[in-house]
Amino acid sequence: MKLLDPEVVVRADQFAAPAGVPREIRGAQITAQQAITFSRGATAARLALINGIPGLIVAPRGKLARIIRFGFADNAIAQLEVLPIPPPWVKCRSRFSTSPQI
Repeated sequence: MKLLDPEVVVRADQFAAPAGVPREIRGAQITAQQAITFSRGATAARLALINGIPGLIVAPRGKLARIIRFGFADNAIAQLEVLPIPPPWVKCRSRFSTSPQI
């Protein structure tokens, strides 16, 4: 089973992408490399449903910093959308949170 579609696209909001990092990348290899580079925040990431779509919420020290929404094709991640602190229309529900809404 593959986790990433070979043509996966990652798009980051202008406020979510660190300085010097492209706001859009394409391809499984570069996506995996970027994930490893930014994995230091992984301990603050939790699985979540974001408007009913699977994703992650990243909240270091309990402060929501960004959300990552997944898009799927052929049972693999085909798209990741990285957003900063969510706009008011986004409702997040984490499997690991004690409160139902974040």
